[in-house]
Amino acid sequence: MIGLEEKVSISFKFPVTTNVKLELFNIRGQLIEKILSKTLNSGSHQVQITAGDLASGIYILKLQAGEQTRLRRILLIK
Repeated sequence: MIGLEEKVSISFKFPVTTNVKLELFNIRGQLIEKILSKTLNSGSHQVQITAGDLASGIYILKLQAGEQTRLRRILLIK
């Protein structure tokens, strides 16, 4: 689980150029924000996520890269 206070950096890398989507969902599975949706070159990448107007609670960060999907829980404490 990732703790999110004001902002957090998410790092990831890809061996080849790939289509990437990064989305934030609430615990009920409702889409809160589309953070990233584009083709990224191979190599390392970093995205900043800010808490903004989000309420404290648990959120799900979904990273889709090509045919792979990763989910991470985020605990937001304000």
